[in-house]
Amino acid sequence: MDTLHATDACLIDEGCLRGYGVRDILRFTTHIENIGERDYYIGRPTANNPRFSWDNCHQHFHYHSYAEYLLFRDDSTEIPIGFKNGFCVTDLGCQTGNTPKYSCDNMGITAGCYDTYWATLECQWIDLTDLPDGRYVFVVRINWRNEPDALGQVEKDTANNWAQVCLSLSRSTGKLQVGLDEPCMPYTDCLGKTYGTARFDCAGVCNGTAIRGDLDDNGIADMQDAQQYIVRMLGNDVQVEPCTDLNADGQITVYDALLLANCVNFGATHPHPDGSAHDHCLFPAGVSNPFDTVSLQILEVNWAERYVDIGIHNPFSKVVAWQFQISGIAASHAESLVDVQRYPVKPYVGMHNGTIVGISFQDSTIQKSPTVQPLCRVYFFSAEPEDSICITEIQDVVNQHHERVVTRIRSNCAQAPIVNSTVSLSTPSIVAAWPNPASEAVTLYLPSATQESFLLEISDIRGNVHLRLPDIRDKHITIRRSQLPTAGLYFFRLRHENGIFTGKILFQ
Repeated sequence: MDTLHATDACLIDEGCLRGYGVRDILRFTTHIENIGERDYYIGRPTANNPRFSWDNCHQHFHYHSYAEYLLFRDDSTEIPIGFKNGFCVTDLGCQTGNTPKYSCDNMGITAGCYDTYWATLECQWIDLTDLPDGRYVFVVRINWRNEPDALGQVEKDTANNWAQVCLSLSRSTGKLQVGLDEPCMPYTDCLGKTYGTARFDCAGVCNGTAIRGDLDDNGIADMQDAQQYIVRMLGNDVQVEPCTDLNADGQITVYDALLLANCVNFGATHPHPDGSAHDHCLFPAGVSNPFDTVSLQILEVNWAERYVDIGIHNPFSKVVAWQFQISGIAASHAESLVDVQRYPVKPYVGMHNGTIVGISFQDSTIQKSPTVQPLCRVYFFSAEPEDSICITEIQDVVNQHHERVVTRIRSNCAQAPIVNSTVSLSTPSIVAAWPNPASEAVTLYLPSATQESFLLEISDIRGNVHLRLPDIRDKHITIRRSQLPTAGLYFFRLRHENGIFTGKILFQ
């Protein structure tokens, strides 16, 4: 056992660690021996060799499919530690009568020779920090796909490409204790096959077909599912369960949508811009960064135009997604105040609780800044707000490395001004919508003393206007479901010279 204080993002990118800060790790040595008749030849690590990827973080190539470290609960459920090693495959020693041929410049293992990854090496460990107490099976496997080497050769027998140890974790003394459990029977998958590849799916079915993040149950987790995470989350229409909670934190937030979008965009073997390779589809996923802090605050409230401006302070890193909750108003829609060329995002507005969400599904970012910069403008209904408008909670802010950051609320409330209670006779005293919800049509009733000209706009939760009717002078107008693209939640906005009046309509 060992501990280290993790500040290196490269170790997280490579899968060596599951988070920052003080980590409990278990170091081990892996010894791999070629007892076959022929050399296992890999070749020179170059950009032209498809078996390698370059890791710019640690300045070395990685050989794919060499050694993989797996951890299972006692019931054969896999825990995604997700780390593969293979930065140098070489002859470190040989049995008597054999001569080493290979090095880190020309990789391979000569017949009768062996390679060793010592426990003192960086990343030659597994991260146990966040694992609950219990019994686990730790498995090391090599060349598990039995892919051809550089000469097209494959292994005749891979039965001895596995090694394992059974571990027991306990914190009963206040400190993590790890023991070896004997006997340790060979790992069997959920079908009972020794070192088999059958796994429980996220619904708990052995070799099942359930896919994490597949909200519409069509057999594939795609970008439509990522977008549905936001819509259904804001409508309180998604259950927290292993197939939906992609970071296993017991709640659904914008982070789950972003993790799925990353999987769709980058896949399981994505070479990062810094050169490292990472599996974005290994769930549960996600990392919290205690060294990165982002603050939100109310910048300004325009009571006449009925909107509130929110600012963001992100001095340490760029931001890709955010989610906060605002109280004291009934929010109608929101718009981004960030440069659209850098961050082309239209915020979502929650139907029930004033949740505002911004997310880039294509990895666009808000530039970091040493000073507060405008984030979004939230419009609210014509009904009088409460005594104050407040940012009550920041559910999530995610940085450019797809890490959750520490969040703070600054200047979180703005007081409502004292207003004259006299109401103009020309101002509509009632803006009613009936029936609401509706299936076919909703009628808006606009009683007023004089028949003025109104402009009516119908928009969705992203602020996209789908219906625009100018010069309305009747006391009522009917909006039909057929005039809008789909069923769902919409907002109406009525404009005239004395003010703006907004509300919600719902087509089921």
